[in-house]
Amino acid sequence: MRLFLFSDLHNDEAAARRLAGEALGANVAAIVSAGDLATDGVHSPGVYALFGRVGIPVLAVPGNHDGLLPYKVALAAAGWEDLHGRVRALDGWVLAGHGLPRLDGRYSGPDGDAQAEDPALTPLLAKVATVTPNRLILVTHLPPWGTLAARDRRFVDRGSLQLRRWVEAHQPAAVLCGHVHLKEAVVDQIGKTLVVNAGPHGWVGSFKSG
Repeated sequence: MRLFLFSDLHNDEAAARRLAGEALGANVAAIVSAGDLATDGVHSPGVYALFGRVGIPVLAVPGNHDGLLPYKVALAAAGWEDLHGRVRALDGWVLAGHGLPRLDGRYSGPDGDAQAEDPALTPLLAKVATVTPNRLILVTHLPPWGTLAARDRRFVDRGSLQLRRWVEAHQPAAVLCGHVHLKEAVVDQIGKTLVVNAGPHGWVGSFKSG
């Protein structure tokens, strides 16, 4: 199975146009958005429309800039599938999503939130506890703590300790994430688990039965 991942466009329609073109030629089963398409809860319909022309299913989780209600409205209008708090089977794989929605579209600061336990993440992880690990792909806005995908340009870790601990214990096939803005797509590993932060650069991944 092939997936096209991106995140953190923040209403950048030029980036959306480029990514949509790349996704069109990538022969993927789905496009995955790891959040923060908007800025402070304001969404650009043009960003969604550009991906809609590709004709490939889009699975999404919200980022801290997307706002809960604006995010839901934007996804409904675009016909995208909300993966936040949900589990989705795709081509023999299981995708589970967890975003970082904020009711007002604002974010109080990555350090405090990222290092704290997120009670909304716990039930999702419970849902997938019995899924065969090498068939499970997590889609999260926050990266796992302690990975290159979580470290910003000042090398400050913006990742989730809670997610890191679960990944270490369960070893899913992959964690596809965003949130941290980097100069290029970043790929790392936690044991056998692939960790990818594509950001606005995009990333195509092929997943094979293991």
